[in-house]
Amino acid sequence: VSLKPSTETVSVKIEDPTLCPRFVAAHIKGIKVGPSPQWLKKFLESIGQKSINNVVDATNFVMFDLGQPLHAFDAGKLTGKDGVYAMTVRLAKKGESVTGLDDKKYELSENMLAIVDDNASVVASIAGIKGGKQTGIDETTTSVILEGANWNGVNIRKTSQALKLRTDASSRFEQVISPELAPHVVRACADLIVQIAGGEVVGFVDEHPVHQQQKSVSVSGARINAILGSKLTDAEIADTLTRLDLPFTRMGEEFVVEPPLERLDLTIPEDIAEEV
Repeated sequence: VSLKPSTETVSVKIEDPTLCPRFVAAHIKGIKVGPSPQWLKKFLESIGQKSINNVVDATNFVMFDLGQPLHAFDAGKLTGKDGVYAMTVRLAKKGESVTGLDDKKYELSENMLAIVDDNASVVASIAGIKGGKQTGIDETTTSVILEGANWNGVNIRKTSQALKLRTDASSRFEQVISPELAPHVVRACADLIVQIAGGEVVGFVDEHPVHQQQKSVSVSGARINAILGSKLTDAEIADTLTRLDLPFTRMGEEFVVEPPLERLDLTIPEDIAEEV
């Protein structure tokens, strides 16, 4: 997926890559916030979601479509310095708090991840869980910074439990999502926002300190049949793997499957048997 053009209007710093392996952002300016088009409202309502406005609805649509949550910050409510918005991902400091988009105040502890407006040293979002009211999207918004990051699932679950705050975003990140999804969702959402709210994409930032390793899983047809109690031929197994978009090569009796990077759930022979 193309994250062109790149931009220097947004800088991203990740203090601990084990807690945030990837952070993709898009700067979009000249938008007009208003009601969503009818097709988008209808889609969200059909799955029990309330339509809020075209920008927020776009982030929700892409999350439900591709499975990765996103968040939009009002760039006008962030602190620009020399034309640059600085965002830092770090653990919260003692005494820091944030008022969420739900109007509730959350006291953060030192093991909770936050996205911080670095130029103002203010917490802008509880990472992966809830955006802050201070940088929320409203009718006056004309410029947004769209964030699609990847978070440590255990940290998100612990923070969510400690704050008694469970959201559509936190429940997805708890399950552990591939960092490879981040650029796809940010690109898709940026394009959708421009389509329904106007404006233009200034550019993208992709801070990617930890790269995901491609892993393969080997399993023979005999082993698959032993697990399943089936009598599938190698040709039937090969056909099934092809239809499931699971690339493989043959090494003697073995199927060597290379799961797509977003399929973090395929790690042992039993996982491949289950897919078959």
